[in-house]
Amino acid sequence: MSEQPLPEAGQSRWLTPRWAALLLLIIILPLPWTSSDVRLGLSNGVFDIYQRLYPRKLERLPVAIVNIDEASLKAIGQWPWPRTELAKLIEMAAAEGALAIGLDILMPEADRFSPSQLVARHPGLDAETRGRLAALPNNDDLLAMRIFALPVAVGRAGLNGAGAAKPTDPTTVRIKGPPPDNLLRFDGHLPNVESIDAAAQGHGFLNSDPSRDGAIRSVPAVIGIGDEIYPSLAVEMLRLAVRQQTVTLASGVGGVRGLHVGQSFLPLDADGKIRLHFSHTERKRWISALDLLQGKLDTNIFANKLVLIGATGLGLRDAPPTPVSKRMDGVEIQAQIIENLLAGSRLLRPGWTTRAEIALLLFLGGILILAGRDAPPWRLIVLYAVPAVVTVVTTFVMFTQSRLLLDPSPALLGSTLMAAFLLTTGFAHANRRRRALNRALELEKLETARMSGELGAAREIQMGILPDPKNIAGRPENIDFFALLEPAREVGGDLYDAFMVDDNRFFFVIGDVSGKGVGASLFMALSKALCKSAALRGETDLARIVGLASAEIARENPAMLFVAAVAGILNTETGLLQFCVAGHDAPILKSRDGSIRPLDSKGGPPFCVIEDFPYPIEEVQLDPGDLLVMFTDGVTEAQGADNIQFGLERVNAYLAQSERDADTEMVCGGLRDAVQVFTGGQPPFDDMAIIAVQYLEKTPRQVPPSEPPDR
Repeated sequence: MSEQPLPEAGQSRWLTPRWAALLLLIIILPLPWTSSDVRLGLSNGVFDIYQRLYPRKLERLPVAIVNIDEASLKAIGQWPWPRTELAKLIEMAAAEGALAIGLDILMPEADRFSPSQLVARHPGLDAETRGRLAALPNNDDLLAMRIFALPVAVGRAGLNGAGAAKPTDPTTVRIKGPPPDNLLRFDGHLPNVESIDAAAQGHGFLNSDPSRDGAIRSVPAVIGIGDEIYPSLAVEMLRLAVRQQTVTLASGVGGVRGLHVGQSFLPLDADGKIRLHFSHTERKRWISALDLLQGKLDTNIFANKLVLIGATGLGLRDAPPTPVSKRMDGVEIQAQIIENLLAGSRLLRPGWTTRAEIALLLFLGGILILAGRDAPPWRLIVLYAVPAVVTVVTTFVMFTQSRLLLDPSPALLGSTLMAAFLLTTGFAHANRRRRALNRALELEKLETARMSGELGAAREIQMGILPDPKNIAGRPENIDFFALLEPAREVGGDLYDAFMVDDNRFFFVIGDVSGKGVGASLFMALSKALCKSAALRGETDLARIVGLASAEIARENPAMLFVAAVAGILNTETGLLQFCVAGHDAPILKSRDGSIRPLDSKGGPPFCVIEDFPYPIEEVQLDPGDLLVMFTDGVTEAQGADNIQFGLERVNAYLAQSERDADTEMVCGGLRDAVQVFTGGQPPFDDMAIIAVQYLEKTPRQVPPSEPPDR
């Protein structure tokens, strides 16, 4: 049970920098489902870019446009033309082999050039002229007679409002399946002149369904008016081209599936619309009405083609924007509809694309969430940019290869928001953490400065309790002594001491307390004081002094520390040396002849290790000029960058090559310098203490000459 909190703590550490990003992802997850202006604008913008980069390629031109252009208007007259002129245009197009003719023109009013209309507008005409004009046939009737036997579909416009009339002629659309309820619907329509509507073999609606920005991206293939469904002009032209009486609209639970036109099935969106894949304007589609009327075209130029007739002259253009152009004439959009239906090149957006867009958003956002707020900025940018680029490229390839509209904008927008959020919060968190670390560093610096000051003071105190090797009270001239101590840290555990026990005996000790730092330095001070106290109690036997010092130090040693030491007494008159080795390296003797040898000793354990241990005392007779050198293990165990120790052999080599007349200060300082050169400036691993004692020949005392007697 005690191990349970550990996983929870790990989960908390993992979740803490990620929960806010996870919450943001949950908030933006419904983005692909929304239909706001911003969302639709982004989606349309992406698909428009795809269409501009990859417009529909024209392999053939099944549709021709007879254009009532500026040249035609200048030659024949302003629009609207007499219906007889329009009838002539239709007859000539049919004569050139057109499979079906569609009029992208609305004719709700009677022809103003009809004889009856002229009589009504000119009441001042004489009776004979009025009678003669009234006897002439109506232009609308003449047009109706001309198109009665031709495959002509006239245009209609759906209207909303109380005055909109419902079509009276039967629809050519039959329904197979449940009636769809999601079609573009109108209350009624704007009819053409009754005789023209009655004579036409087809009636198609011209209504488009522009987006909020006015651009045409999809158009209805069928529309609903009341309980009936009616075809668009493009569908009616296709019906007439294949000589069918009706078309069949296939529908299901999800809405419209498509249209059966003869033997062909034309898939549609569920709302009965066609998402157009636009091509750029192709001028080869366009034929001037004037050229057709004047017979300037090749024979059968419209063979096996569907022909649209529309007006694009100045003031007549109906030219909304499309994904591939800022303006495209309405009659050309009708041509694009027919070409999309015939080639099966309409754009596809099945219902599963929304789920795929949600999955993309989860994938791109999930990658960033896994990286987390604390990831390096470069990693977040890479994890954002690379999947985003792959997503855009993949959706564009799907567009070019399968005409599939998979919108990357929700995933890109969501991952952009998340990347910006993670970068911002990560930067803020890093700043907070940096400030906290700076505050901690400042506190640490203050604490370090305080400790450094205290340790500096402790160092001064520690070094202050050590005797000045040049000013040993009572030291005779035939004893040369020097010592140095360098702690590895501010304070250390090495010690030395030297003093005159009486007029003829010089006591010295060097020691190394176990451990380092403040604790060792305190025990060092205690050990030095107790050693001196034991030596100054009047004892003449070194063994008694050493045993008493060890016992006193052990009594004040709750931490069970110990001291490795060498203690000795040198008789300054005779040169007799007594020394004791307690767990320490033996002293090295450099004789006056330059020979080097360690002083053999049975020795014993460090002080405080074995209670009441009888330390053996060794005696050596020194000759004038003999030099005694002792040091702690900070000398022999000093290491360079290669982890090789200085060792005893290098100590002996240094002493052997040192000058014979070098005093103890030069010997100690030279050995220290040799160690520092060997370590190459590496920080010392242990405290280092070195002492040297040289027995010199005693200088005879000179008696000053007596002063001459006064005279």
